[in-house]
Amino acid sequence: MSSKMKDLYYFFGGEVDSQDILARKRRERAVKNTTKVSFTSVMSMALVAGLVTTPVVCSAAQRQPQEKAEQTALEELLNFEPKTEEISLQEQIDSFVFWGRMQQVERNMEAQKLMEEAVKAEEKARIQAENFVSTMQEMTVEGKLSVKLAKISDNLNSLSALTEHPEQAEKLEAKIASQMKRLKECFSEYPRQFESLKLSLKSERKRLKIYQQLRKEYEEALEKRRQEIESVRSFYHSFSRYADVSGRMGISKEHFRQIMYSIPYGNASVFRNNADFLWELSEKYGLNEFLLPGICAWESGWAADPIEANNFSSQRKNDGSYFSYESEYAGIEAVASNLAGNYLPVNGKYYNGKSLMGINILYCQPDPNREWAGGVSDCMRMIAREYLATLE
Repeated sequence: MSSKMKDLYYFFGGEVDSQDILARKRRERAVKNTTKVSFTSVMSMALVAGLVTTPVVCSAAQRQPQEKAEQTALEELLNFEPKTEEISLQEQIDSFVFWGRMQQVERNMEAQKLMEEAVKAEEKARIQAENFVSTMQEMTVEGKLSVKLAKISDNLNSLSALTEHPEQAEKLEAKIASQMKRLKECFSEYPRQFESLKLSLKSERKRLKIYQQLRKEYEEALEKRRQEIESVRSFYHSFSRYADVSGRMGISKEHFRQIMYSIPYGNASVFRNNADFLWELSEKYGLNEFLLPGICAWESGWAADPIEANNFSSQRKNDGSYFSYESEYAGIEAVASNLAGNYLPVNGKYYNGKSLMGINILYCQPDPNREWAGGVSDCMRMIAREYLATLE
């Protein structure tokens, strides 16, 4: 910027940078100081500028040219006037217009900046509002999905109580499966959201599978039990002393325990306390489940009057006397091992067939009317009858 422009700018109250202001103040001080300069200061400046030299002792003829030169330099310093440049009116107007436009540009730039900041603030507010609406919508959806999941959980809890009601359980399972399918379809619309609910649904699906497995096992057990009951009913109606007693009927231990607990005669506690042991011996030696209880019932009056201690089957020694046993287990196993080792195998020592009639020939002597076979057969059927009565 030229000095004219700057001076004009100063005149109209404009502002420039700090360097221009400092330069202007230095020039003003220089002009003031030149008009008030003293002889001493002028001489000092002249010495510094090299216009005069330090006085030395010399002759008058030698000092005359030197003094003349110093006088001339002093006059030039005293007559110094700073030159000022004249600025025309048109230049003043042009400069004023120029700086006015510059200020207008600055104001426009500031306004533009403020407008941009306002637009950014508005955009930020819009995004925040959209996020808020999205969050509220998501919370609403999450609430609805949570309600559906809660209904599934309640139905699963109800399903656990319907194990013994297959038809109702099957209907409720179908309903739960349908609810889970719809909920899974809802989740597919939000692949990156509701992770906790998705995990809960996964857990509930596992629960459903567990209940389905339990119901399946229950139905299988129920069917097996039904078959066992039918086999007991068939045994009661068709068994006779001529039937084969060397094969098992396939009654489970739990079911056999219930059968033993249904005996109301004699010392029933012997049958109840040894129910598992009787079943295990039947399985071990391949005997009909009712055979051992029937023999013990016939021989000892339903375990109430054994002929010797714990000898519920009247086992004899070679000399004709009866065995006594230390425990009920020992007495029961004695008859089971005797039948399985000597009477029922084809190569057995006393084998005469696999029926009660065949066992009777050498097991109980003398017994020409085979009352032993008939009595044991009746006791076996009585046990089955008492059990079937508990089911009615």
